[in-house]
Amino acid sequence: MKEKETEIQKLKEEYHLALSRISHEIRNPVTLINSSMQLMEAEHPEVAGIDLWSDMKKDMLFLRRLLDELSGYNNGERIHPEPLLLFPFLSEIASNARFLSPDPEITFTARLAENLPEINGDPVKLRQAVTNLLRNAFESGASEVILSCCSEKEEAIIRITDNGSGISPEIQGEIFTPFVTYKKNGTGLGLPLVQRISNAHGGTLTYSSGKEGTTFTLRLPTSMSASRKPASIPPRCAI
Repeated sequence: MKEKETEIQKLKEEYHLALSRISHEIRNPVTLINSSMQLMEAEHPEVAGIDLWSDMKKDMLFLRRLLDELSGYNNGERIHPEPLLLFPFLSEIASNARFLSPDPEITFTARLAENLPEINGDPVKLRQAVTNLLRNAFESGASEVILSCCSEKEEAIIRITDNGSGISPEIQGEIFTPFVTYKKNGTGLGLPLVQRISNAHGGTLTYSSGKEGTTFTLRLPTSMSASRKPASIPPRCAI
C-alpha cells in the first residue's frame, strides 16, 4: 500500500513538472509576440483600426490568461495555511465583488453571519477560489448573485448563488474536468482550480444547477477549539 502511494505521489510530481515545463515553453514565445505587437502598434498606430489586428490582440489576451490559469491550476494544491477569520476575509471580498460584474444592473448581496469561525487556510488561494465562483455567477446571465456563509458543526459553509441560466445538463458531470467549459471564451480551468484549492484545505466543493440558477457550496473545516467557539450557533446560510 505504501509503495502504491509513493508511486502515485511520484506520478503527480512528474505531472506537475511536465505541466510547468510546457507552460514555460509556451509562455516565452507568447511574451515575445505580445511585446512585438505592442511595439508595432506604438510605431504604427493605424494598425489598431484593422479588424484582424483586433482579433489577434484578443487571441493573445486569451493565451496569456490561459497560461496564468494553467499555472494557477498546477499550483492549486500548494497552500500556505494560516489562522483566518472568515467574517473580515469574506467581507473584503464582498466589498470588491462589484468589480467582477460585467453588468452594473446585476444585484449583489452578501449574507455573512457575524460570528463566523476561524479556519486554517491560505488567504491567497481561498480568495482566488471564492473570486472565481463569484465571477462565474456574474457571467451566468443572472440578475442576482448572493454570497453567503455560516457555520454548522465543525464546518464553515460558503455558498455562491445566482439566478442565471444554469449549467447545461450535457456537461454537468464534467465541469470539474480541466479544459471543459460552458462559457464562451472560457479556459475550462477555473472550476478545476477551485476544486483543487478546496481539496488542499480538506474541504469539499459541490453544486446544484437548474433552470432557476446555480449554487456552488464550498465547505471548509474550522480550526476553532471548543473554548473559542461562539456561545450561540450561527444561523444556517440563507439562500
